[in-house]
Amino acid sequence: MMFAANPEAFDKELIFQLVEQSLSLMLKCATPMLAAAIITGIVVAMFQSVTQVQEQTLSFVPKIVGTFMAVVMYGPEICQDCLSFAIAVLAGANGFPGIGGMGPHK
Repeated sequence: MMFAANPEAFDKELIFQLVEQSLSLMLKCATPMLAAAIITGIVVAMFQSVTQVQEQTLSFVPKIVGTFMAVVMYGPEICQDCLSFAIAVLAGANGFPGIGGMGPHK
């Protein structure tokens, strides 16, 4: 992601690019937890339909455990991706007046 040093370059194309990258990162970060919850939910639902056990906590607790395991497994990668994105955005925004490009206030 590249920002120009002048405020005139802060146009629609840059905004669309930033929004696209933000949404892509959000989807990439949420996918492991959502997939774990969906797969666990399907497995538990199949188990409940085969055994005819309709206990609410039986479907809730495994989803939480599966989601927590996904957070433990993919958490460091997600944090690194978010940190890299934040550094890129803030480093690019440094050239804009009022965001850090003007230096100390007098």
